[in-house]
Amino acid sequence: MWKFFTKLTRRNKFEHGKDCDIHPTAKIDPTAIIGKGVFIGKDVEIGFKTTIDNYTHISEGTKIGDRVIIEDNIYIKKNVTIENNCFIGQFSKIGRNTFIDEFVNIDGHCDIFENVRILDNTSIGISCTLNNDILLPNDFDMPSEARIDFNFYHDSFISIPRGYKYLATAYKINDKKSPYYDLWMVQLGCYSRLLSEWQENFWNNDREFPKVNKPNSIARFKTFKRIEAWIEAYEKTINTEVK
Repeated sequence: MWKFFTKLTRRNKFEHGKDCDIHPTAKIDPTAIIGKGVFIGKDVEIGFKTTIDNYTHISEGTKIGDRVIIEDNIYIKKNVTIENNCFIGQFSKIGRNTFIDEFVNIDGHCDIFENVRILDNTSIGISCTLNNDILLPNDFDMPSEARIDFNFYHDSFISIPRGYKYLATAYKINDKKSPYYDLWMVQLGCYSRLLSEWQENFWNNDREFPKVNKPNSIARFKTFKRIEAWIEAYEKTINTEVK
């Protein structure tokens, strides 16, 4: 570990708390504020007026932009990029090679795995999970405790437990024997239908969710639109990579 002594503090002029371990190759703007017990690894860069709260660990090669707020007890792995004006909530974990664009808000207790890309103006609620290689489109609103995942049975899987009254999920069918191979299945509560069927006729439950300006109906529709936006971004990314 590399102890950050008073002599080095005077030279760089940024504020920091007690018991910090900061590698001498780290480049920290003089206006940055570093809390106590913070670890900052080799070749880390921290920008203008950025705040790193107590007991946060920032691994080597990570680049953090200007006016970023990183709360306490956060673990950031190697080679992460966090652009300007972002917020990372306490007890969150950010995996290696993840890219977080400008004006992204990540609430506390989130698990962001490796090679994730989160585009600008996205908001992620508390206790969310993003598994490896996930892309979140810009202006995406991910509600609390939602999960986006890859698993053995489906190419990709998204789960939103608190978007509205019932659980909402979506997955891409990868069983080549299925007549619906390579299509998206979306489940809202007890209704499971193809994405295209939801798009053609979303208002399929007049008794519980009528097409009127009521909170339950609005929440259900917004949850579906979140799923639809992510599927669109996923497909766009896949098609771009194939080309």
